Amino acid sequence: MASPTSHLFTTHQAPGRALFKLYSSLFTAGMFSLLYYRLTHIPADHRLLWLLLSLAELWFAVMWLFQQSFRWNPTDHVTHPERLPPNLPPVDVMVCTADPDREPPALVANTLLSLMAYDYDVSKLAFYLSDDGGSELTFHAAYQASIFARHWLPFCRKYNVEPRAPQAFFFSSENSVADAGSRTFRQDYNLVKVTAISKSFYFLF
Repeated sequence: MASPTSHLFTTHQAPGRALFKLYSSLFTAGMFSLLYYRLTHIPADHRLLWLLLSLAELWFAVMWLFQQSFRWNPTDHVTHPERLPPNLPPVDVMVCTADPDREPPALVANTLLSLMAYDYDVSKLAFYLSDDGGSELTFHAAYQASIFARHWLPFCRKYNVEPRAPQAFFFSSENSVADAGSRTFRQDYNLVKVTAISKSFYFLF
């Protein structure tokens, strides 16, 4: 059995579980009390309204109870990338697509760029695009993504960009970059964006 220090992630119980369990128990007791009241106090008139209201409250109670299975024992997971073995295994990644209408070529291209920007030994990564629809648009998007990758991948690795899909990065309000406020980053950021527009890669984002 592997020792705890060799695990790639550790799981910790989240704080405040006792308070949540108390709150959940009181809330459950309140729901059952309300349902009991509805069943024991059936009005003589407006029964249709009473029935609809009771069904709505019952549906809310059932949905709330089902959700508690995810909240009863919350945990936090902490990853430990420093524990990765020095010799990482080769990884083959298959991207499958079939319909350019349901899976837009820009989405496929962003997926490929995000995968290529993985923080992994590039000599041990291989990517395959399986297009069952044989779309020329998807092929063109993948080709454009391979060219834009010459600019995008160095930018991602230099600044540890997250997320690493161009569309998600340029339009996300929660993107993460350590040097986002530096002058060098702004210059490289603008250079990548201008390059994308001038080389007709703008459809990627």
